[in-house]
Amino acid sequence: MMDGASEQSRRVEGALGHISVMEREVVRLVTAQAVEQGRPLRCVDLTLGLAGHARAVAEILPAGSQVIGFDRDPAALERAKARMSEPGIEGIQTLFIQASFAEAEECLRARGMVPVDFVLFDLGLNSTQLDAGERGFSLMSSGPLDMRMDPEGGGVTAGDLLNTLDAERLADIFWLLGEERYSRRIARALVKGRPWQSTLEVAEAISRAVGGRKGAKIHPATRCFQALRMAVNDELGAIRAGLPAAGRILRAGGVMAVISFHSLEHRLVKTFFRAGARRCLCPEEQPVCTCRFEPIFRWEQRREQRP
Repeated sequence: MMDGASEQSRRVEGALGHISVMEREVVRLVTAQAVEQGRPLRCVDLTLGLAGHARAVAEILPAGSQVIGFDRDPAALERAKARMSEPGIEGIQTLFIQASFAEAEECLRARGMVPVDFVLFDLGLNSTQLDAGERGFSLMSSGPLDMRMDPEGGGVTAGDLLNTLDAERLADIFWLLGEERYSRRIARALVKGRPWQSTLEVAEAISRAVGGRKGAKIHPATRCFQALRMAVNDELGAIRAGLPAAGRILRAGGVMAVISFHSLEHRLVKTFFRAGARRCLCPEEQPVCTCRFEPIFRWEQRREQRP
């Protein structure tokens, strides 16, 4: 029954153009919590998206449980609400909050909804955001240079960065956030070609700047677009703030699951969990532990799981 619900969720979300990553693994974690606790659970999806994980989790939770979803993107939040309102989870309480996961702790404490039993991060974009040219995330169709997760919330756009930063600062963004090896060459070309108005013309300019890449598996502008999106939304800053905040709202024995997709996210996540799982803070040369440090986390599985 549990696997069947999971398969149904995947089919529905696939029809919307997006399939949740590692859905079965997430459902297994929540199922183990439900069996262990023997009571309704409070589960938080901090990157709700189209509610693929949230819906699959809700389908296996005991009646009276709560599923709380956060997302900065108002369009994604509306789609998630519609999906979670479909029949099949009538015994589950749901709450949807438009906010970054870095703000989740404050939002939940204000509502008296702490502690929680399960927290999920699924970092990165969903495919519907990439497919919507008007959002500015796609490099395959012409759209405005926006890239904000919350286009109604103000803040700088990708166009602001491309049309105002000097070549050195642009190159730093492309290298530090996109790990783009041709960052300086691309930055100089973009500064020279200003002003920029659409995603497609920027993608084409980047392709010309680096020349043909025989055998390349990704578009030449992919890393630069990733870097711009991450800079516009301060994604790494949100992760740095969001991970410890999520740890503070978990009850003792609760579970946090993080799905990440590229090396910059991996490093932050690994560093966070390694620090929280340490059993001793004494200097390495000290033969006997005297700090009596209690680890915050326990790793049940130390190997990475790949979707």
